[in-house]
Order: sequence, then C-alpha cells, then structure tokens
Amino acid sequence: MLPEKITISIISPSEDDSVYINSTLRNAGITVQSVWSKNHNDCISLLEQGNLHLIFMRTKNFSAQDEVIIDEIKAIEKHIPVILIHDEVNQKTLTITLQMGAHDLITMNFPDRLTILTCRELGSYLKAKELYNLRTEIDNYSEQLQTLKEESTLPAIILIDGIIVETNAIANTLLNTDKTTSLFTSPILDFIHVDDQILIRGALRAATNRNFSADEIVIRIRTAKQGYIKMSCLLESYVHEGESALRLCLRETQKAKLVNGNAMQLDPLTNIYHRKQFIQSAQETLQNRITSGIRSLVYIKLDSFKLLQEKLGILQVDCIIEHTANALKETAAKGDIYGRFGSNVFTIMCHKGSQDDVESWAKHFQDYLSNNPCIISEIEYPLSCSIGISDWQEDNDDFADALQRAKNSSNEARINGTGNIEVNQHFQEITQQSNDFDKQWVIKLKKALVQNRFQLYQFPISSLRMTSRNMIDVYLRMKGEDNELILPNIFMPTAKRNNLCQSLDRWVIGASIKYCQVNPDAKMFVRLSKDSLLDNALLTWATKVLTEHKVPATSLVFQIVEYDIFKYRTQLTTRLHEFKEHGFEIAIEHFGKNPAHIELLEDYPIDYLKIDSTLIQGLTENRDRQKIVKALCKIAGSKKIATIAEHVETADTMAVLYQLGADYMQGKFTLEPEVILGSD
Repeated sequence: MLPEKITISIISPSEDDSVYINSTLRNAGITVQSVWSKNHNDCISLLEQGNLHLIFMRTKNFSAQDEVIIDEIKAIEKHIPVILIHDEVNQKTLTITLQMGAHDLITMNFPDRLTILTCRELGSYLKAKELYNLRTEIDNYSEQLQTLKEESTLPAIILIDGIIVETNAIANTLLNTDKTTSLFTSPILDFIHVDDQILIRGALRAATNRNFSADEIVIRIRTAKQGYIKMSCLLESYVHEGESALRLCLRETQKAKLVNGNAMQLDPLTNIYHRKQFIQSAQETLQNRITSGIRSLVYIKLDSFKLLQEKLGILQVDCIIEHTANALKETAAKGDIYGRFGSNVFTIMCHKGSQDDVESWAKHFQDYLSNNPCIISEIEYPLSCSIGISDWQEDNDDFADALQRAKNSSNEARINGTGNIEVNQHFQEITQQSNDFDKQWVIKLKKALVQNRFQLYQFPISSLRMTSRNMIDVYLRMKGEDNELILPNIFMPTAKRNNLCQSLDRWVIGASIKYCQVNPDAKMFVRLSKDSLLDNALLTWATKVLTEHKVPATSLVFQIVEYDIFKYRTQLTTRLHEFKEHGFEIAIEHFGKNPAHIELLEDYPIDYLKIDSTLIQGLTENRDRQKIVKALCKIAGSKKIATIAEHVETADTMAVLYQLGADYMQGKFTLEPEVILGSD
C-alpha cells in the first residue's frame, strides 16, 4: 500500500512534463507533491534531505551527461527509482535506459503505463527501505548483544561521585578479598595506585561533565590476588536507579606480540613488523619457490618528512607514521609481508602476476595516501612518497642485494621529484648484455623442445554471470633437466631475443588442442607473441592440427596484447579477420592502459576484452576507475564483446565488477596454478 502522500521530482526543461505527470497520477487517485526543476540541483537537495520517493527525468538523446546525473543520484540514494521520459519507447531505448542505471522509460502518450510504473516502482522502493530499516535494527540489536556479551566478561563498576554503588560478579572477584562482603560504598580511589590517583580523579571529573574524550586510560588497579596490575579503563555515562552515574570497565592491557617464540616484537608505534622482523619473515618466505607470477621488494619513503617533523614536532609527527602504516594495511594484499624499515621508510614484499601489477599497486598506494590525508588537530596533511621496486629472481638472487636495489630505485625516484615510482632494471640489463647467458639458454630451450620438457598450466576464467563455460587461460612452464620448475620470466626474454617464441607458441597451441580433444567443453585462451602474429604459416598449421585432432577452431581464443595489436595494426588487419573466418576467437589483453586504443574495438573482430589490472587495482574505492571500467563494459557490450577483469584479488572487487557490468574475472596469481598437460 502506498503512503497517503508521496513526493516526486520532475527534471525537465519543460513544465508541461510536470503538469502531465501530476494530473495523470491524481486522476489515478495518487496524491503527489511534485517539485519541477529545469536542472537536477533541486532534486539533489531534496534527495540529501531524505524527502523524495520517485524521480522522473527528461532525456533527449540518452547523453553521457544524463548518465552522470543518474550516477550522482544513485550515489546519494542507491535504490530510489529513476524513470526517464522520452518521445519513444522501444526495445532499443529501453535497453539504453537500463544500461544507464535508470529503472524504466515512459512517454507522454500512455497514462496507464505511467500509473502502473509509478505504483510498481514506489512499492518496490518502499519495501526496500522497510527491509533496510529492519536490517539496520537487527544489526543494531546484534551489536548491542555483542557489546553486552563482551562487557559481561569484563569487570564493570558503577560509580556515583567516585563511590562504588554496584559491580558485576567478575569485578567483585577481581577486587574483593572477601566474597561474602560487598564493595558497596567503597571509594574507587582505594583500589587505584597512589601515583595514578590524580589521573583517575581528572578522568572521573571530566566524564561526569561529559567532557571525557579519551577512549581509554591505563591505570594500576589493586587486585585481590595479584596486587597492582596495569589495566585499561573505559569510562562512560550511565544511569543507575534514575541517578546520573559513571560506568567503569576494566581490561587487562595487551602484552606485546611475540613472533616465533623469540624476543622480536612488532613496531610499537605502527603495530606492524619492524625492520628485523620484516627481514626474517621475508627471508623465510623466499625459501619457498613460487610457480606463478613474480615477487618484488618495494621500498617506500615518505617525502618531505624533515619539513613535516619541523612543522609538527617530534611527537606529533608520529601520527604521520601511524597513518602511513594504516594505509599499508588497507592496500596490501593477503600474503604480502610489510613493515616499518626506518623512521619514515616502509618495505613490502609482494607476490603479483606481473611487473605491471606491482607498479599498479604502488600507484594505488600513492593515490590512497593522497586521497586520505592525515588529520592532526583538525588540519589535513596530504602525504606523498617515493617508491622503488626491485624484482626478486628465483634461485640466483640475494635478499640484501634485492633490498638495496629497491632502495636505490627509491632514491632515483626522489631525484626526479616527489611522488614518483622507479623500477630497478638490474636483471633486465644484465640479461640483455650477457651473450653467454643467451647462448646457454638457447641450447637449453631447443633441447627442452626436442625432449618435450614443457608443461601447460591453467588459470580458470570465472563467470560473474553464472554461465557454465569452461574457459581456461593457459601459461607455459619449463622443466629443467633435473625436473626443477622454471618460470617464463627466466627463459622468455632469451626466447624473444633469439626468435624462439614462434616455436614455444606452437607447442602451447598444440598442447591446448590435445587438451580440448579430451575436454571438448574447454575454451583455451592462448597468448600469441608478435612473431607468431606476423607468421604467415601459423593459420595453416593450426588449422591442420585442429583437423587431425577433430577439435573445432572455436575451442581456441588467441590472446593479443593491446600494445602489439596497436603497433602492428597495418599488418594485422587482414590476419585477424582471417582468424575469425577460420573460426578462431580473439581476445585483447591488458586493455585500458591507453584510452586512444578504444578504436581497436571498431577496427577488429574482437570477442573478448581483458581489462588491465591497472584499472582493477583499488577499484572498490576509486570512482574514476569505476567510471572507466563501466564505460569499457558498456562499449564492449554494445558490440557483443565479453569483458574479462584481470587479476581480481578480493570479493569486494568481484561485487563491484558485477555492478559495473563485467562478464568474467580471473583470480589472483597467488593461487596455486594447476597442471593440465605435462611433459610426456
């Protein structure tokens, strides 16, 4: 049932729309109070006051500005119905309306439809609000129960003018030597260490006057069995038998956390690893090899720290350090190891899918610091930092050396100004300069190809829309002569410099086809190097192998990096259309880094668009990235291109991607990959 009176907002350049909607609803027996405005500002003002039930908005051409207004409305009140007004309602305009985030579409020619939609949307909205309020009440009730449960396990004392008037059982046991007597009428100061009595007096007085702002104070309490012990004391206003009182809850102070049974403790200011503990934990972790992605050491140094110290003072500047540590806790992924390495230096060892992912995280951390300034005495202090990144090379790296490389990169970043990121290129330079290294690895690679010592690993692509397609992203691994697992970042640079990528790509394609022969429901995403893309013989060869194994070409999706397809677009125009004509599907990988590349979707027959991790990192709290991802999903959807989000790490990100319209996602690289085809 609708309320007796509803308030609606009508956003339209013409007041005729308002007159028509008002008269139509009143004729149907619905009493409305309407607010007509030529722009959306009045509507936003009413919405912020919580006085609206429904919004009508005139659109001429479903412009981007209309979608911005809808987004602004939904940011204030997520569930409020927004109905667009247009001259034509058909399948196309309805689809566009829903994609923009509105609830429905009306014209001025069908009053019955207007009435039905108004009743339907109002009913749904009011039920949603009722459920939300009920859920809020339940949550509050649960919170009260939880508080009551926690407090029931803590010593609680009721005081009036500093005199104990009531205690719970646990407080009586804690303080009272004689369980048969009561603590009633005892001064609380009798149980406080003499050196702390001035502290408790001040706290009691301030709390009585409702000026006590500190959450807890630490005092020494005289207990019945242990003598004086340090306890945290929480004071709050209370009503006891109709009189104003104070409730005092006690909690034993937490002892410093020990790690591995030794004397190392967390950094006392930030409550994260300190230097020695970070080094030990990182070195222990590095003893376990990884089978996917890369490990990197990141060195973070706050900019302009000396100036902040001079401005704030040596004590207040601690707030800056705590704030940075909290930012690190908020942005670090599960499994990352991080700590405070020096006065204004933090380090983190992270495990990501690629170097781009590490740089993306570093940029996300910088953005987080910038967008969440430290507040001291009601003054905001935006922070910036210089970040150095060094990759960790499995088996042939030294932790101290890797850490020094990260530090050097941080220093180089600072030379170029504040808020920069510098990636150490030490190993890339060594590899590129070492002819002996390449000679050895060319022999190893050719030998491994002859002896079939490669393995195919899968990283499943999961649906966000509950479809059942078995989509698999495949990666290559090499087995050494002693059966050790060798990751691509070791052998692929050599393969690229020595024209071996075509041979490796063909091995992957052949292995994928064999897997599809046994698993006909599988769709394999196979990366093609630029050499394979430009290989005129690849299409003929792949088609022949598919025919021999009786596997359809639609089982393979050729993945192409956005940069390669843009760089070689002239040569690839014909090639990609040939792939499609023969039944192969095509995916663009790492898409979104360059907005100008959106034209690729117009020029090429693309089936899948893989959104780059630089847009996914920090998506849940970054509105600008959300808008970009939503736009990409919308454009791709209009062209019947499925979207896949790369390197999704959290359930929160999954939920946001669903809301933005993404179709699929790939899980985090820190998950253990699975062998789907090993060497014979």
